[in-house]
Amino acid sequence: MKYTITSILIFLLIATTSFGQAPEGFKYQAVIRDASNTILANQAVGIQLTIEQTTIGGAAVYTETFSPTTNAYGLVNLEIGTGTTSDDFSLIDWALGPFFIETAVDISGGTAYVVLGTSQLMSVPYALYAKTSGSSTPGPQGAPGLDGANGAPGLDGADGVPGLDGANGVDGADGADGVPGLDGANGVDGADGADGVPGLDGANGAPGLDGA
Repeated sequence: MKYTITSILIFLLIATTSFGQAPEGFKYQAVIRDASNTILANQAVGIQLTIEQTTIGGAAVYTETFSPTTNAYGLVNLEIGTGTTSDDFSLIDWALGPFFIETAVDISGGTAYVVLGTSQLMSVPYALYAKTSGSSTPGPQGAPGLDGANGAPGLDGADGVPGLDGANGVDGADGADGVPGLDGANGVDGADGADGVPGLDGANGAPGLDGA
């Protein structure tokens, strides 16, 4: 039963790839049709894309899944490198090609993917390879550019408005009265004065008159 479904789906999917430079990814488009070759418009589908290295069925270097809804023309637009994955697209070394892309689809929108086919990537990722000029080693640093000319001095700004005078400070409070001084000590009694020099003896008085 699975083989029958696989065979039918191989003839019902019309897939094209359009490549364009992108930092880490490239475009992928597919038109989905049913068993009657009728376009499946506005329908959810499950898609698994695997990038294989060296040969068809070679080592899978990157696998991712998408759950897009077709548009009115049965077209899905995907960007490889942005799907659901545990791999790192930026780690693919595009210098080690060739690379192939395997497409698997579940037209019911689930994850029962059926492999439809594998085709070689002919040019796209090599635009990513060209980012490094064929080498993973950065090129030498270029010479510094010339200094630009000095710009004209800017105009002086207008003087600012003078600030308002500050308010007068509050008068200080009167200081507290000092503590009264202590009474002075009593003076020492003066020493007794020296004895004066003795006075001179007075002159003898005149003799008195004789009595009658």
